[in-house]
This record gives sequence, C-alpha cells and structure tokens, in this order.
Amino acid sequence: VDVPQGLCVNGSRHAGRILDYSPTVQEIHIRSIFVLIHMPSGIRLRLTKAHFVDYNRIWVPLRHLVFEGLHYGSLADLAERFSSIVGQLWRSEDAAGVAHSLREFMTSENHFNEQCLSSWTESLLGAIGAGLEPDVSRVELFVNDDCVEVSDRLLHRTSTINA
Repeated sequence: VDVPQGLCVNGSRHAGRILDYSPTVQEIHIRSIFVLIHMPSGIRLRLTKAHFVDYNRIWVPLRHLVFEGLHYGSLADLAERFSSIVGQLWRSEDAAGVAHSLREFMTSENHFNEQCLSSWTESLLGAIGAGLEPDVSRVELFVNDDCVEVSDRLLHRTSTINA
C-alpha cells in the first residue's frame, strides 16, 4: 500500500484535489512511504474475493491515526506510533477501540463515495473492529525504501529497524 504523496485526483467532485497523506518527520525528507501487508497461506481457503483481506482494514486506521497530517520528532516516534496502532489491530478487543476512534474521519471530504458512505463506514468499522486475525500475518513500514518497523502476528512481536 503506497501512501499518496502529491497525487492529483481525477473525478467530477474532487477533480484537481491533491492527495498527500504522508506524515512529516523532523529533519527527514520523506520521498516515499509504503506499507507491506503479508497474508499467510493455508490459514483459510480463498475461493472468492470475500476470502481475501480488505486492505482498507489496515489502510484507513494507518492513514488517519498514523500518517495523514501528523508530525513526528523522529523516525523512531513514527515507528512507535505505527507499532502501537498495528498492535491494537491484531487484537479484536483493542481493534474495536481503533474502529471507534476512526468514526470522526468517516466524512465525504475524507472518503469520496458520498452516496454509499454510511453503509461503507459501518461495514468497514465493523471489519476493523474484528481485528486482523487470521487474514494478516505481518505488516511492515517502509520509509524512503528502508524498512523501519515490522509487526508480526505469528511472533507476537514488533521490532523497530533503523529508526
């Protein structure tokens, strides 16, 4: 999942809008930021689209609670916040709190499909609140092509790398 930086939107309602969801980190110029999401094989039979993870279950919490418009004193601070949010998403009891904190961001200004926003919001927040188990095994944060954080469900650990 690439975090948009200076992406121009084409479309009737938001034409010309520039998307930039990247955070700022003191004394670091962020050229690129992306999240690598691993789905384990053999955990569940995947025969239809519904059997695959909806990446919005990870992207939306990271966008609003870790990336967009947030300022960090260091790369380690960004990695720590990423680790905290992903750590909460692993556990359904904590993921429900993450879903609740996202409700204020579910607006037509932040998410473009105004006609379906209400039903999409309820569906997405319900999926986020259920946690990432068993669909996702590992989530990695890359900044400027360097892996700076790894959260691994199977090892029940999070590690900071090069932060």
